[in-house]
Amino acid sequence: MDCIYYNWEYLVCSWKLGLGVHFDTNYNLFYWYEGLDHALQCVDYIKGNGKNIGCRFPYLESSDYKDFYICVNGSSKSQLIRPSYFIFQLQDIVKPLPPDYLSIIVKNSEEINLKWSIPIGPIPEKCFIYEIEFTEDDTTLVTTTFENEIYITRTSNKSQQLCFLVRSRVNIYCSDGGIWSEWSDKQCWQGDIWRETLLFFLIPFAFVSLFVLLITCMLLYKQKALLKMVFHTKKELFSHQETLF
Repeated sequence: MDCIYYNWEYLVCSWKLGLGVHFDTNYNLFYWYEGLDHALQCVDYIKGNGKNIGCRFPYLESSDYKDFYICVNGSSKSQLIRPSYFIFQLQDIVKPLPPDYLSIIVKNSEEINLKWSIPIGPIPEKCFIYEIEFTEDDTTLVTTTFENEIYITRTSNKSQQLCFLVRSRVNIYCSDGGIWSEWSDKQCWQGDIWRETLLFFLIPFAFVSLFVLLITCMLLYKQKALLKMVFHTKKELFSHQETLF
């Protein structure tokens, strides 16, 4: 049987049907923990092909850090079904929500600050551990931290792409186990790519602009020289006419 205590709020258990069970076989789940007057039966079964294959539990008040007992038995007119018993503590099977609101801050050419928000819900901040998968170009680093941020040193200040994603779990100070959350969405920084793209367009534009400016100056110079020559010719012509008269 598999049980997950989602975000320290909702318990869901599921099981597989026994091998060779008869078509009229069905299962029932009962649970108990210290504080309940008697064992309770599941009231919200998960169905599969018309049979009970899981249970969604109601809110379990004051159930943490106590032994939690489950019995799954079956009923069939054709055969005897052996009951199965399970015991665990809820805080050891918690699966938190993934962190969100990830951010990458490039402090300088070497240091990077990765930060994310603490998953919402009843899990205390001090109870989290995080696993970070950081990728710098084609190099991947996996590390853990108890804080919701971490500083990482870049392997190269010429990195074209920095990406990371993170997941959470209840740490050893609050449980004896735990289930990793799903991975968060990936967050990336591509500052260098934008810079190179900008340079890719700016450099040819600068050369073209310089060429146009040079051609314009040459044309203006030639136009000025031509006007000067025309003015000088007219002046000589007027002087010659005055001499004739």
